[in-house]
Amino acid sequence: MKILDNGPDKDRVVLVFFADGFTAVRESAFYEYCRQKINYAMSLEPMKSIAYKYNAYAFFNPSQDAGINHPNLLGSGCYGQPALSVNTYFGCSFDSMINGQRIHRVISPKDTGLVYAEMSKQLPASTAKNNYLPVILCDSQFEGGQAIGSMGVFTLSPNSNNTFIHETFGHALAGLGDEFASGANAEAWNCSKESDPTKVRWKAFIPPAGIVKVNAAGWGVPTASCKMGQDLTKDFCVVCANQIKLATDQLIRLSGGVPPTGPTTPVPPAITAPNLVLGNVLNNSIQIKWNQQKADSYAFSIMPSGGAWKSAGTANGDATMRTFQNLKRKTTYEIKVVLFSGGVQYESTIKATTK
Repeated sequence: MKILDNGPDKDRVVLVFFADGFTAVRESAFYEYCRQKINYAMSLEPMKSIAYKYNAYAFFNPSQDAGINHPNLLGSGCYGQPALSVNTYFGCSFDSMINGQRIHRVISPKDTGLVYAEMSKQLPASTAKNNYLPVILCDSQFEGGQAIGSMGVFTLSPNSNNTFIHETFGHALAGLGDEFASGANAEAWNCSKESDPTKVRWKAFIPPAGIVKVNAAGWGVPTASCKMGQDLTKDFCVVCANQIKLATDQLIRLSGGVPPTGPTTPVPPAITAPNLVLGNVLNNSIQIKWNQQKADSYAFSIMPSGGAWKSAGTANGDATMRTFQNLKRKTTYEIKVVLFSGGVQYESTIKATTK
């Protein structure tokens, strides 16, 4: 499913999301997460300024089990995360190897070749093309991820938006290095042992950039504040932002495309799960409202506390309100609203107690 469309794929960098550790019942949630992540990325610089140069797809393959493998190989180095052995589509696992070292928060799929094969299956035009970047979204609330070549991997941790951008746009797309003490260990566009400001790769940006030493080994980076550093909530520094822009055009050219100079098609409005709010709540009725979206239709279900779900009808795609009547007094109900759009469904729930 295409979730961001700014024009022909051959002239765009194309992010391709895949699911790991999501069971079949989590399909709609997966698509919603992917939309949230790509929309967030396009709201931040430098991607915001060149958002028209990106497309994105999301493809769902259900896993037999929920979650991501954690073999618990590092003891106290696993930050209290419990061990978990599950059967998932790509076999992603914490405690993976990177640069010859096993690190708890590094996540790798069992076989990267399977990921690229799946991308070629879903998008035959992606085969052997540099401008297609696979991204694995893992259904785990624990922090983790990494970039493996042109592939990004991340979880649904509380910091997942920034981890996704750091790993996918910073590492996988632009080839940037980490800017923190334990990660700065190789020459990159933003990392060097060179102390002469006239010789570093980012010399054209000095000032406002400079050379900030980050570890005892002598590795230096352009600034003390950047999304490639320890605090992923920071903005990209001027050096890293520039490299993301350059790498975006380079990947398109390497694949035989032509980088666009401006938007060619409008970005379709993002469809999200309905944002439910309570309206009038009376003795025997509950009214709910939600934001208007480009929906095909809606379906409703209701469940009293301790009871079972029951269908409560449908509505046209332009609906923004629904009243549920003939309810019991002083009873808590959970109401589910399912939005259907383009063959995909998005759902939200809300609770209310009658008077």
